[in-house]
Amino acid sequence: PSLFFRMSALDNALLPAREQRGEQARFAPVRGRWWTQERENTAEAAAILADLKIDDRAHAPASDLSGGQMKLLEMGRTLMG
Repeated sequence: PSLFFRMSALDNALLPAREQRGEQARFAPVRGRWWTQERENTAEAAAILADLKIDDRAHAPASDLSGGQMKLLEMGRTLMG
């Protein structure tokens, strides 16, 4: 899957997370039902970026990454999914 170039590397890594409660209409209005899961997913994505040695670029837009970093980010997305 292609990267979303206007989104940060961290946001791109979060996209494939499965069964996100905040995406469901019945849970979305109640922050307490999804906030913990969102923090856990963010921590997992950040850890994956750190393992891939691109955590220093986590908040940079994907368009600012080098070609190699983009490939690593794509691998990170696969690991998140």
